[in-house]
Amino acid sequence: QRRLERMNQIYQSEHQRKEKERRDSSSEEVEERHPKRPVTVTAERERARRWRSASDLRETRQKQEAEARERKKQQWIPAVTEPRPFTMSTREPIRARYSQQFMDRLLEKRKKEEDEKKTDEEKQMKYKFHAVPVPDSTYHTTNPRVLSEDYAEAVKTRSQQRLARWKSKSSEELWTPKSRPVPLSTYIPPKSYAMSRSKSAHERALRMLTEASTPPGLKEHEARTHVRTALRHRPCTGDFSRHPVPTSVPNFKQLHRKLEERLGDAAYKPPTVPVPFNLTTSTTTKHTHEKCVEDEIPEKRVDHRPIVKNSPTPVRKTQASEMRERSIREKLELRTSEVVQKEERKREERDRFIRNAHRLKALVGERKSVEEEIRVKAEKKRRELVERQREYEKSLREMKGRVEDRPLVVERQSIISSQQALQKRFDQAMKSVGESATLAIEKHDSEESRGTFDVSDCS
Repeated sequence: QRRLERMNQIYQSEHQRKEKERRDSSSEEVEERHPKRPVTVTAERERARRWRSASDLRETRQKQEAEARERKKQQWIPAVTEPRPFTMSTREPIRARYSQQFMDRLLEKRKKEEDEKKTDEEKQMKYKFHAVPVPDSTYHTTNPRVLSEDYAEAVKTRSQQRLARWKSKSSEELWTPKSRPVPLSTYIPPKSYAMSRSKSAHERALRMLTEASTPPGLKEHEARTHVRTALRHRPCTGDFSRHPVPTSVPNFKQLHRKLEERLGDAAYKPPTVPVPFNLTTSTTTKHTHEKCVEDEIPEKRVDHRPIVKNSPTPVRKTQASEMRERSIREKLELRTSEVVQKEERKREERDRFIRNAHRLKALVGERKSVEEEIRVKAEKKRRELVERQREYEKSLREMKGRVEDRPLVVERQSIISSQQALQKRFDQAMKSVGESATLAIEKHDSEESRGTFDVSDCS
């Protein structure tokens, strides 16, 4: 007991000494950090005002730490551990966060639905029809004069006097209401304007057709043209017993035979290329028509007579009118020339297109048929598609086989459990045998595997 008390005293004295040294060191450190500078010395004040660099501060701090460590090593005294009473701290239980979050979400969703339902009900109540109470004037009069007996008596007397005056008048003076007769349009509809307008339009069209006539000289010109055409073509269209043949008829059989022989002897049959050609007429017909043209009856033209209008003397043309007519004539000529050039360009483009088409047909005839090439490509793609489909089906069957051969989850778990139990029994057996038992491991070569091991108990 005395020894324990002695040790406590030593510990307390040592603790007090350490506390005092710590306070002294802290005060010294504060003084070092913030030394007291005399006010009278200007040079020291200026030096203290300067900022110290980070390296100076780091060196000062390291020096102080080294001195403190040396001092602690020199003044170290073994102390006795003093047990102090304490209490075990408790922590809050770990809540089921998933279930709590689920319940919170469920309650929040339910609260949100209730708020929305309440809001909808408030809106419906806001727009719902609310009946206004029946006013008092429906059952009770609001006119104070009606309730008075004098007013009712005066109204009654006035109506009786008016009736007596009306009865005292003669029948001629009495006014009787007269009503107008029912109009006829009530039973018979009035005349339709659309029908009358269509009828008048039809009548006008018939009248204009009957009054219409051809321009002067048109019928005479038509008759003269028919007679002139008949006289011109009479030599070639007349009813003759025998028509002269302009040329000799060729021997078509001989020509066909020669053509077949030439085609049979030919090594290569070129494609038939259409070549543009011009039709020609026989000289006899040509001379006949020339004779018809020579014997043509001269047309009798009607003398040009200016149209006389019932108008005053024509006004002399001015320079402005002549310039206007000249500009109009030039515009018409320019437009006509543009139309002619446009037609010429179209004809050239059409001829060029026809020539290119002939060349293209010749090239297509020499090459392989396009339809045959399309058929070959389609057949190739079809075969590739069938092969690809077979490969996909094969890979799918292999995948299904691997999935079916794989054990189920329950079976895999049972296998793992049995392996763990077997390993546990093996460990227990090895532990029961003891550490004195030694194992001899021998390696034997095998043809099927890289190596086998023989484990035997040598005890």
